[in-house]
Amino acid sequence: DVHDDRVELTLCIDALLPAGSLVNGPVLHCLSVAMARILRGHDARITIGGDMAPAAPADQALLKLLAAARTAWQAMLAAGETPLAEVAKVHGYLPEQFTMLLRLATLAPCIVTAIVEGRQPASLNRQRLATITNLPRDWAGQRIALGV
Repeated sequence: DVHDDRVELTLCIDALLPAGSLVNGPVLHCLSVAMARILRGHDARITIGGDMAPAAPADQALLKLLAAARTAWQAMLAAGETPLAEVAKVHGYLPEQFTMLLRLATLAPCIVTAIVEGRQPASLNRQRLATITNLPRDWAGQRIALGV
């Protein structure tokens, strides 16, 4: 049985015993395991027993976000002392969007690697990463905040 927060599996143990075993009625065993439904774009996943998703193809939306962040960082470096708002406008971004991309350009390498390999926590999707405003600057703090 699949519930909102768990999966329950009921086993009939006496069916596993050899024929002729002395059993008074069915012997049932219920196993309950925590689970979560995680939405990634148009995909829905069920993770069982924790938040870390099994090895899966990389999340393309997250990869595009990381690529845009790297491009924004390179544009900012190349612009020298040009005001941020002007650099953002030249590259087709609002200043707030450009600032968000610059913040993501400094993600810890292990977080980027986990995303590229599809090993990030299932709850870490494009929307969450793009809207997080209090991401620590230090890499250890980022790993804790994002659960990687």
